[in-house]
Amino acid sequence: MRRKYYICLTITAALFAACDHDEMPLPADAAPIAFSAVMADMPDGSATTRGDVRDGSLAVSFVTSPMTDVALTRSETDLASLKSGDGFGVFAEYTGTHRHDDSSVRPDFMYNQRVSWYSDSWTYSPLKYWPSGKGVDAGIRQYVSFFAYAPYSDLNGSLPATNPAGYCISGFSNAGDYGDPWLTYRLIPAEHLAQQVDLLYAQKTDQTDPMETGAVVFTFTHALACVGDEIILSVKDDLKEELRKYVNGGVTSVELRLVSVDVTYSLTAKGRLPLWDDGMPSWQTIQSGDHLTERTLSLLSDGAHALYTWDGSTAGGTSWTDTGHGVYCLPVEALEYPQQAALTISYQVVLNGSMVFSSKEDTATVPLGYQLVAGERLGLKVSIVAP
Repeated sequence: MRRKYYICLTITAALFAACDHDEMPLPADAAPIAFSAVMADMPDGSATTRGDVRDGSLAVSFVTSPMTDVALTRSETDLASLKSGDGFGVFAEYTGTHRHDDSSVRPDFMYNQRVSWYSDSWTYSPLKYWPSGKGVDAGIRQYVSFFAYAPYSDLNGSLPATNPAGYCISGFSNAGDYGDPWLTYRLIPAEHLAQQVDLLYAQKTDQTDPMETGAVVFTFTHALACVGDEIILSVKDDLKEELRKYVNGGVTSVELRLVSVDVTYSLTAKGRLPLWDDGMPSWQTIQSGDHLTERTLSLLSDGAHALYTWDGSTAGGTSWTDTGHGVYCLPVEALEYPQQAALTISYQVVLNGSMVFSSKEDTATVPLGYQLVAGERLGLKVSIVAP
């Protein structure tokens, strides 16, 4: 079971600023708007098994399943990071006596309002009040719909980023646009991978004053997916027999040496997220010149590894395993630009410990896009038999 985080927001009195497209009554007993929030549980997902054989050389099989031990390049957003960082942003639509209708309202009651942790409480300014202090008791029900995301972005990020959220969360719909608010999100360039920002979002529509509903409770949901990997490389039995044939006529030892293993993720570069929570985020691709971005991880960085050795009487080492480094990604792709992982493996046959008899490089490609789920850490467990 995933941990849940609770965010409490206490607000003190200030002047009320009216919405510019509707007149809203402000009774003498009007209450300030207060927020609280919960982190939603992560989805469990399901395992998928597939296989791929390329050029009769590398025999590749892989299993994708949720993984809890993928080491992310940057931590997931949680309560502690929101308190120590930039907090979260809120949009709100006042709909008067009518319930929420995304075709006829605008997010100008609150527009990218920053809510931050200061002096042991959540605060924001300018303060907003419920448009009707007594709600149903007064005979007039006034509705406000709220939309939130985290961490807060001022759209003013740069690289290397002192405010990476300002770079990753790169745009919003306009306050005067009809419809629910949306944001644009982009993956950070590969050279600044450690600054990638996790993204949360939430909504709460048709809220009335706190005499009926209390504080507005956001259930923040993870909008991004994460993919990591575990690579297991082993040697086929019939290859061992072939290698042993080399040990004769002056050749006293033969070795299959793994030189490098690289995983290159081709990922959707940017997307648009409507801040509407219907159970799963409704990501939309953005038509631009940079549909994909690459993340290359070198899993064998400390030199060659002996996959198999034979000296005429004894054998040693028949496999190699490494667990890779989680990267954030968007759970959406354009059909013509699929998300995938390409595994490139270089290995050599070495005679007598030093003479390179042959070298080879093979690549296997694993599709990702249809398996990516918002909030889920996808583990790409790849078993490879070489050559």
